[in-house]
Amino acid sequence: MQVTPTFDSLETSRELRAAGLAEAQADAIASAIARGISEHSATKTDLALTEERLRSHALRLALALGAFLATTIGVATGAVLRAL
Repeated sequence: MQVTPTFDSLETSRELRAAGLAEAQADAIASAIARGISEHSATKTDLALTEERLRSHALRLALALGAFLATTIGVATGAVLRAL
């Protein structure tokens, strides 16, 4: 289910006309704003995909860090044992 922010282009156009703009200008500005909002707003699906990607990256980072720590501990342990 996609949810987009609510923007009342008719009300915006009325406000612009009340502020002194011609009807055609007010309608064009309100339409441009509405288009910009709908084209550049993240949907719940967009956010869910981004969250999944972030979780995947975090898991890979945790695995890489674990491997690094295991290797470091192994090397340090080997060095200590050889020194004995």
